[in-house]
Amino acid sequence: EKEDESSLMRSVQGVRRGLVCSASLHRRHLSTTAASRDAPSTHREKAAVVFDIDGVLVRGKKALQGAKEALKLLRDGDLPFTFLTNGGGITESNKAEELTTLLDTEVSPDQVQMSHTPMREVAQRYTDRRVMVVGSKRFLDVAKSCGFSDIITPQDFLQEWPNLYPYRKVETRPKGPLPEAVVILHDPQDWALEAQVLCDILSGSLAAGEEHSPHLYASNPDFLYSAAHHTPR
Repeated sequence: EKEDESSLMRSVQGVRRGLVCSASLHRRHLSTTAASRDAPSTHREKAAVVFDIDGVLVRGKKALQGAKEALKLLRDGDLPFTFLTNGGGITESNKAEELTTLLDTEVSPDQVQMSHTPMREVAQRYTDRRVMVVGSKRFLDVAKSCGFSDIITPQDFLQEWPNLYPYRKVETRPKGPLPEAVVILHDPQDWALEAQVLCDILSGSLAAGEEHSPHLYASNPDFLYSAAHHTPR
């Protein structure tokens, strides 16, 4: 019974400390809010809006109802906004041009954050180092815009290692260094070839006894998204 009573007292004391802490934080929040409200307008934090794109502003290649009007309201109210999407396959500049046309408002590349945008930081770690890049659409343009310089694709790599995938005949060429990293920038369209090549590279089986552990970076884990299809997926 004493142990139960002691445990109960500790629980009560813990709850009491939590309530005191919550009350203190609440008072601090109210004080900060009041100070912010009374501060000169030049010192207040300015609101901003971050938009997803697919299914929020556009579906497929059409603007959703109300999207253009919403952006116009923000423009008229001098409220900044940006776009954050897990899409990819084209550069931020290309996406900005696409959104400008679809939404009837000027969009700059600086307002667009795509799934591969953080890869710019990754590219800095691999300056002049061979990197395998995987994707579709204009993924090579994306890779170069991110800053990758020594790029090889699975299709090119097959020319150096033709026995990796016997279902495709290619012109061979001398072997180059093994990639130090694999970067998936967008959904690949040649899954059979690319999956096999990536497995062989990442497993280290091509290193002929030498230690080779390339890093894998994937900008978007989605397999397929809704796009213009009527069913969410």
